[in-house]
Amino acid sequence: MPIKEIVALLSSVGFSSPPAWLRPYHVLSTGQQFRVTLASLLADSGTGPAPVVLDEFTSTVDRTVAQIGSAALAKTVRARKQQFIAITCHEDVEAWLNPDWVYRPDTNTFTW
Repeated sequence: MPIKEIVALLSSVGFSSPPAWLRPYHVLSTGQQFRVTLASLLADSGTGPAPVVLDEFTSTVDRTVAQIGSAALAKTVRARKQQFIAITCHEDVEAWLNPDWVYRPDTNTFTW
């Protein structure tokens, strides 16, 4: 992937600090690691039809980071014409992701 595309992808998920890009993953904050993971998953899948799936989506970050990450992710996924499946117990991300569909196992309901 060209550097310009990597920079755009990292920035699109809210990880836009060049000094932080130079740090090893293990020294990044939890929120930064969350954003890097999102960018990495999106980059690995390219723009093909295979969905990107992330379990425990936003479980390791505070709700502000979850909101920023979710909104940025939704915009990026749509712009790249990708599919993303967030598996999470946090209902607050639904509004930020604005998903095409939602499945709730606790009530066994599926909505478009």
